[in-house]
Amino acid sequence: DIVFENVSFRYEGAEKETLHDISLKIKQGEKIALVGHNGSGKTTLVKLLLRLYDPTDGVVKLDGKDVKDYRLSSYRDNYSCVFQDFKVFSLSVVKNVLLRRTTEEDNENVVKALKESGAYDKIVRLENGIETTLTREFDDNGANLSVGEQQKVSLARVFANDCPCIVLDEPSSALDPIA
Repeated sequence: DIVFENVSFRYEGAEKETLHDISLKIKQGEKIALVGHNGSGKTTLVKLLLRLYDPTDGVVKLDGKDVKDYRLSSYRDNYSCVFQDFKVFSLSVVKNVLLRRTTEEDNENVVKALKESGAYDKIVRLENGIETTLTREFDDNGANLSVGEQQKVSLARVFANDCPCIVLDEPSSALDPIA
C-alpha cells in the first residue's frame, strides 16, 4: 500500500503551498486516477510519490514504512513511469523502450511492449524495424516520428518493465482521439 499522511508541499520561492494536508491511501493492486484542473498539484503528487521531491510536511509511506527510509534507487525500481513531457533519444527503438544496455533476448519483450502501446505497426514498417535509430540527430538513416508516435514508444516502456507500480502522467497528451 502507498499512503500519503497529511502531506503538504511548497516549491522553493513560492508564496503558497501547491499541496496542503493531503491524505490518501492506494491499496496494492488498486487502479486510481487523479483528476483536476491544470496546476492543481497532480504532477507534484506524482513527483512526491517518486521521491523527486520530499514533502514539506507529512509523510509518504510504502508498506507502512516512510519512503525516505528506503535506498532511493531500490525504491524507484518499484515504479515504471510515463510523463506528459516524455523524451525519446537518438538511440535504437529497443534502447528507447528499455533505457538500458540490451541483448538479443530483449527483442521479444520490446515487440510485445510496442504492440501493447500501439507503436508496433509504425515501427515494424521502418527500414531497420526495432533497431532503427529514433531521430536523425546522429544517424542520417534514423526515423523522425510524429509526437504521437514518440509518445507511444515512450508508453511502451511501462509495458516492457515488470514493476509493481505504473505511474502515467497524461500519457496520451500527444495522441489523437482514436489512438
